[in-house]
Amino acid sequence: MGHAGNIFEKMQWLRGYEELMVDISLNKDRLKVLGEKICEYIVLTAKILAGLRIDGIEISDYWGKIKKI
Repeated sequence: MGHAGNIFEKMQWLRGYEELMVDISLNKDRLKVLGEKICEYIVLTAKILAGLRIDGIEISDYWGKIKKI
């Protein structure tokens, strides 16, 4: 099993919990860019893992459908 990544936790690791909460409230455009970059990273990681001899690829932190803000 390979782990491709998680979106929300990576945001917390990069920004810190308190700064991420501020971003969610006040910096939505900046947060969207960060989320898109993290998603690109996760997709690339999944593609690399797909080339290995593993039984599956895990992606975590699904919080539901993303709404336009």
